[in-house]
Amino acid sequence: VTLSAGADATAAGAQSLTVTGNAVFGAALGANQALNALNVTGTSSLGGNVSTTGDQRYGRAVGFTGDTTLRSLAGSLVFGSTIDSPTAKALTLRADAGAIEVAGDVGATSALGALALRGGTTTSFGASVTADQITQADGGSTQFGGAVRATGAGGVQLSARGLQFGSSVSAPTGDITLALSDNRGTVGFAPKSTVRAATGFVQTAGAAIAMPATIEVVRGPITIQAPASSGDLALSTDGLISLAGLNAAQSVVQVNAGSGALKIGTANGGAALSLVVGKLQVGTAGSASLYGSIGGQGGAFAASRVSSPLVGAPYFMNDTPWGPIDIIATVTATTVPTFVVPSSPGVNALFTGGLSRADFAPNSLQAYQSPAVLTIAPLPVNIAPVLRTGPAFGPTPGREREDLDKGR
Repeated sequence: VTLSAGADATAAGAQSLTVTGNAVFGAALGANQALNALNVTGTSSLGGNVSTTGDQRYGRAVGFTGDTTLRSLAGSLVFGSTIDSPTAKALTLRADAGAIEVAGDVGATSALGALALRGGTTTSFGASVTADQITQADGGSTQFGGAVRATGAGGVQLSARGLQFGSSVSAPTGDITLALSDNRGTVGFAPKSTVRAATGFVQTAGAAIAMPATIEVVRGPITIQAPASSGDLALSTDGLISLAGLNAAQSVVQVNAGSGALKIGTANGGAALSLVVGKLQVGTAGSASLYGSIGGQGGAFAASRVSSPLVGAPYFMNDTPWGPIDIIATVTATTVPTFVVPSSPGVNALFTGGLSRADFAPNSLQAYQSPAVLTIAPLPVNIAPVLRTGPAFGPTPGREREDLDKGR
């Protein structure tokens, strides 16, 4: 069925259009009066915008040759197969009050110039999405089942209540920004997926993020505001790497920040805002400020557990410079007094003379009293004559008087 000039309802939402088979629309549908609904069971070739108050359903492949907007005011946009643009034109999918569902690849055969998502209570892509730029505003819960690739400098810019990725995400010439509009929202990546960008990866707000296996940025920041969890993880860039917290207690985390600073965790921030890893390997960084534990070890000891050629300031873990620390493993001996004699007063009082016997307990005064000095009283000298008798000591004539005179 070909409608070269498009179609309108007689009044907004008054009529629906169903095409059983393939449809070629050479111009807009609902440009003046929106259709109630559009249903095409076969392929669809779109030559202009499509506006409905209710659902739009496309059973098989959809192609478009000009910049196109598909909008449902109160219904959903449902695609049962692929979406392509042979001339690399832009596509906007807008569901003000319903869901956006795409089962097949988007831009896999002919890449889109840009893909813009607006609204959507839920948004779901079952396969890969490729476009020059991929953006989303005011989204609900959004899921990408396949690889997401933005080939242009605009990169990937998504804002939603929650985001889930089933495969890799790449922006080889741009950046990737993931913003959560709900502080209870989460971001989730497949455990072994890869995220690559040229100029940065930034995640803002939200309650949690489940990390991919690899985030690689050529030059620019890697910034994650929500508390993160991961298995084995590799982060690489030449720029700032900043994570509010990372819980990977059993995992190996490899980090290369080039000349940029490395910041993970917050002092006294609690478990969610700390670095908790099994092993941490840092190849390059201009500086580092980390808070948390490595291999179950926290405090200053964790600084010695960082595996890195970088040591000392300005590389810190729990405010301690990285590198080996001296540890006394065993105390071999201790010596303490077994008994201390109490004494008072202090030494100064002894020299100032301000003492009384009552000041001492026990009687320490005895140790400081004047010693008793031994004195010998003078004794009279009594000298008696020695009388020598006997044959050997008989008196010698004339010597007795001499002996007495000499006091013998």
